[in-house]
Amino acid sequence: MTEVHETMIHLDRIVRNPHNPRREVGDVTELAKSIQELGLLQSLLVRPIASGKYMLEAGERRWTAMRLGTNMTEAPCRVLETPEGMQPGQHSLLVGLVENTHRQDLNPIERAIGYGKLRDEYGMTQQQIAQAQGITDATVNHYMALLELDFKSQERVIRGSVTVNDAVKAVRAHRQQRRKKEGKKPATVFWEADWFTASHPLARKAATICDARQHTRRRRLGKKHQYAGACGECWETAIRQDQDVVGALKGEVGGDAAARILTGMAERGNSRT
Repeated sequence: MTEVHETMIHLDRIVRNPHNPRREVGDVTELAKSIQELGLLQSLLVRPIASGKYMLEAGERRWTAMRLGTNMTEAPCRVLETPEGMQPGQHSLLVGLVENTHRQDLNPIERAIGYGKLRDEYGMTQQQIAQAQGITDATVNHYMALLELDFKSQERVIRGSVTVNDAVKAVRAHRQQRRKKEGKKPATVFWEADWFTASHPLARKAATICDARQHTRRRRLGKKHQYAGACGECWETAIRQDQDVVGALKGEVGGDAAARILTGMAERGNSRT
């Protein structure tokens, strides 16, 4: 956002911003009295448009209060230009969201509608919206869920009879019911089962190697029931020995190496009898 200059502009030359996420300015009576007595303490933010007019970027409540409740005809304004690579409407919406959100002047539905416009009309992703607003992706996603509510439910959120969190929970529950009705399984998050467990074919061998090496201060994987499990190094040893045996039987290990492996297998077999 590039600030050009600050100047006094006649109120009639300033027009409302159609991209402002705020839908209602509310009662400005007290604000008008304050401005009449103390003057405008914060300049309006405007952007030049055709025919010598200026579009209001921030300060709609102040502008409305001055027009309807004071005898003032001009307002101090900061005149802005649209940043390169950004559409005027897109920038106006971003500015309006920042201005009103950080002052807590937007209700949750207005905020959700603003994010929805940035997504649908300007192709911004939730990550881009979050970055531009200085908030997290999860926050954008949270508010945009409110767009799936019907009009009456949105009005309840605006009035505060339903909290934002409860409304979002309802939306997510509805999504799950819809997926089930459409024959789609609900998305789940889970861990795959551990591979190195007591039921692994090499569990006993790995544990024997680990015991023989007296690795008593290492975390053991697959510790369960009668097996004491084995550390990562001993699991690797057991697996490599098993690969060597399989390779020898398939003829993939040549000459003397295969002979030594097969001889060792035979000796171990004889020792058990």
